[in-house]
This record gives sequence, C-alpha cells and structure tokens, in this order.
Amino acid sequence: MTVVCPGWVRTNISQAVRNLPEHFHYELTPEQAADMAEYKAHRKQVVTGGAIEPSQLAEQVRDAVVDDRFYVFTDDESIADARARFDRITSGQNPQNPGLG
Repeated sequence: MTVVCPGWVRTNISQAVRNLPEHFHYELTPEQAADMAEYKAHRKQVVTGGAIEPSQLAEQVRDAVVDDRFYVFTDDESIADARARFDRITSGQNPQNPGLG
C-alpha cells in the first residue's frame, strides 16, 4: 500500500464540482464566498506557476511502489504542510480552510 500526499498537480480536479448532482449544491454565505474567491485565485496562481505535471506524480508513485515506500510527498512544501497539519491535530486545533493556511 502507498499513500500519496500530493502538493499542487496540474489537473482540472477543482472543476469536478460541476459534476455534482443537484441535491449536493448549496449556497455560500458572503464570508464563505469571499474565502472561496481568495482560495480560487491562489489555486489558479499555484497550479499555473508551480504545480507538477501528472506524469511526474505518476513516476513518483511508481518509484514508491517499487521501493516499498508507504508515503509519497511530491515536494518539500507538501511535507511542511503535512507537518503543520499534524501539529494542529495533536494540539487540538480545529481544521482550517484548505489552501488558506
């Protein structure tokens, strides 16, 4: 088994919401909409500028499976994000908005 903890990858996964059935749609509060707009702008900047190609991720996963490594982190930022999230978990903090800190 291998667990992939990817950073930003150049895919269209953020557009997947368009495929949600109608009964899963919901209205955002003005504050949530503002947060979402900020997140979308950040995501677009990162994906177009610093994300890895899906083929690079595929190679990393293949290498991890061959080397019998459990975790796959795509870059140093992914490791730092995982470490920060784990620190928040173990200190009892609530989750934060994805991509906003």
